[in-house]
Amino acid sequence: MNRLAGTVSALRRHEGLSLVSTDVGGHTVTMVGLEPPRGLAVGSTVILGIKATHLILAAELPESLTLCNALPAEITAIREGEILAGVDLSFGGVALEAILPRPALIPVLKTGRRCYVLFQASEVSILEVDA
Repeated sequence: MNRLAGTVSALRRHEGLSLVSTDVGGHTVTMVGLEPPRGLAVGSTVILGIKATHLILAAELPESLTLCNALPAEITAIREGEILAGVDLSFGGVALEAILPRPALIPVLKTGRRCYVLFQASEVSILEVDA
C-alpha cells in the first residue's frame, strides 16, 4: 500500500458521499468516497493510501484527462517478472510502487525517467487522521 501524508484542503459532503482534497507536497490529491472518518476537517493531517495495482503510469499527460490525480514522479527501479512488473517511483522524496501487467510496461518508461502517476479519486482511502 502506497502512503502519502498531507493536509486536508477542502471537504464536501452530500447525500452520504464525500469529496476530500488533500495537499500532498504542493499537489492536490482528490478522494471521493462514503462518509469520511470522524474528526476529519479542513486542516487535518492525514495519511492517504493507494494500492500499487491501482496506479497508472504515463510518460506524458494527455491534453484531456478525466482523472483528478496526476503526480509527477521519477522512476527509480523497474523489476520485470513473467506476468507483472514492479515500478519503484519517487514523488518528492516519497517512495511509491506501481504494479503493472508486464505487457503494459511501455519502452519509454526507464529508470531515471520522469513520468506521471495517475489514479482515480475512488481508489484513494484515508488510512489515518490526526485532527
